[in-house]
Amino acid sequence: MHEKKRTTTKFLLSKLKSLVIGIVALCIYAEAHACDGLIGSYAVQEGELARIWIEHQEQDYVLSTYDPEQKAWTSYQVPLTPMTREQFSQIPVQMDAASCALAGAGVFFVKTFSGAQFSGVAASQNVAAPMRTSKTGTVLVSLEGFAPGGMDLFPVRQAIKPPAAAKSEYCAHGMATDMSLSAFHALPPDLKRLRQSENFQREVMCGQYLHGLMAGSENPTSSPANDALARAAVLRHIRVLLAAGSVPRTANGESAWWEASRRFLAGSEPPIFPNQTIPAMRQDYYAFFAEEILPRLAASRPDPADHGNTWLLARHTVNLPDDVALRTLDVIKTMQVPGELVKFHKYLVDEVLGKVRVGAIAKPVFDWLTREAGMAALDASSVLDHVIVHDDVAGVRRLLAAGASPLNRWAAPNVLSQSAAATAYKSALIEYIHGGKGKLQPDVANDLLRRALDDCNGNGNGNGNGNDAISLAFLLGADPTRFFLHPTIPKNVLAVRLLYCPSVLGPLLKAGMRLDQRYPLSIARDGETDTPLGGYLRMRDPAGRLSAQSADVVRMLLSSHNNANEVANNGSGNPLLKYAIDTGSMDIVKTMLDFGAAPQAKDTEGFPAWLRVLDGDKDDILLQIMQARPDLDLNASPDERITPLAYAECLGAPRVASILRQRGALEKGTALCRQAGKRT
Repeated sequence: MHEKKRTTTKFLLSKLKSLVIGIVALCIYAEAHACDGLIGSYAVQEGELARIWIEHQEQDYVLSTYDPEQKAWTSYQVPLTPMTREQFSQIPVQMDAASCALAGAGVFFVKTFSGAQFSGVAASQNVAAPMRTSKTGTVLVSLEGFAPGGMDLFPVRQAIKPPAAAKSEYCAHGMATDMSLSAFHALPPDLKRLRQSENFQREVMCGQYLHGLMAGSENPTSSPANDALARAAVLRHIRVLLAAGSVPRTANGESAWWEASRRFLAGSEPPIFPNQTIPAMRQDYYAFFAEEILPRLAASRPDPADHGNTWLLARHTVNLPDDVALRTLDVIKTMQVPGELVKFHKYLVDEVLGKVRVGAIAKPVFDWLTREAGMAALDASSVLDHVIVHDDVAGVRRLLAAGASPLNRWAAPNVLSQSAAATAYKSALIEYIHGGKGKLQPDVANDLLRRALDDCNGNGNGNGNGNDAISLAFLLGADPTRFFLHPTIPKNVLAVRLLYCPSVLGPLLKAGMRLDQRYPLSIARDGETDTPLGGYLRMRDPAGRLSAQSADVVRMLLSSHNNANEVANNGSGNPLLKYAIDTGSMDIVKTMLDFGAAPQAKDTEGFPAWLRVLDGDKDDILLQIMQARPDLDLNASPDERITPLAYAECLGAPRVASILRQRGALEKGTALCRQAGKRT
């Protein structure tokens, strides 16, 4: 029997200690003084230390319990609600007209009379609970759990009083609570319905629950976080908590108005471009921000660590109604250190105009940002580049109309793009420079030249786009004489890059680019060396096809340095005329001949350069060479047994063979050629 009593006592104490069972939904309050007779401390067995303390705080009754293992009163206090007489029938305790009862944490405390009958604790669920007689007139009853029933409580006259509820160690780092215990008890039942643990009370009273609601990490409903019901509940709970004195705080107890406000305004989304439709619930959030949060934000000076949240909050103001957006920006500005306003406005330009669709921002907000920041901050930022990259045509025009300089170094490379915003910017930049209002910095203009070349190299086909880009770079002030003055790239490497884009070499040379024609350069693809003319004539695209070489470029190269009779120093020992014939261009071959190229010049195997016409059966080029050099030896061959005409017959060049035969060339060794399979 004694063991049974100890088990029952242990169970009832555990009921008080865990305190995780939801408060009984009793919302009808009785007179505050009706249960003052229950105020005091109690032991669960006569002669023991007090383990229960009931007191009256402001308008509420609260319960504290003692943890014998920790030898301390628990910091969590349970609110107790007076019951009405209509509710007394729920409790298996005999009561009279003077009786009262308090309910909370799944248990009941009853003040009745000595000798009152009550239902004790059943030995098991299959055995009826025995009736007991109260010795003290104070009964603790539980109607839940595996062994429901009641037990007498014994008053303790000299118990040690539990510490006050708002003690310094309740919140993190000894910070005091922002919300009183009575304010917590007075919160609407639906706010506390899902959770009623000590941790939850601490989170509410110490501001962490409010922070979670504002930051979007707390959802008081079972609906999805983006659901209208959930969002409405969030706003309702935030409103109640703010009215109760709560402040959003981090887990360390630090005030987090700026972080929580920024995350509340942003949600889990990036800034909504103002030309997008704002969801109805998002509009409710903006209205709530203006009504409830902004006034409190204005009274909370940010910590230096909050600067990131300050910029992000400003970025999202573009979605607010105009007047709220302007008030928010003014609040953010007043929070800055006066000596750092210039830095602040530069950051503000980057974080707001540099992150949203400028062309769709409300005009009052745009005017505030550009007026306060000034054009110097705007021109020192990459905002203009941002709006061009995002093809924000209206944003480009708005910034330029507000006074932004088109000479912005970050925006300038966009002139090579084809978007509508880039086209609008390019027109403004050209007009600005032609009007004598300014010019690009030399390094910016010359960088356009390099970018134009890179674009040409990227497509690998040498089409007209590269030529147009080069011309545009010159128009905007690029200096071709400085093209190879790159501080880290060797001159010969830049020359190779240039030769990979033959369509732009002509415009560069015409514009005055200096290129040392005698300077050997490395062809990165095969590791061989060549001069610029040789490299230009033998350049191939990525597919191995000859690029679109130009006779004008060959003429300019030869005019600067006549090396038409040069033999390529690339391991093959080929005369440059041989590469010229490979291009298939009669104009290039004629240019080489005009500058004195010798068709009879031999390669390392002894074949004359003109014999390259056999590759592709280039009869038109053969006639051109014969016309320019009437004394051409049509029978010269490194192998006396096989003549050029025999090579033509052997190697499948019938048109060339026909011309040679008509001009009286000898045919000797055709069969031998076919047998040996010799090729030039």
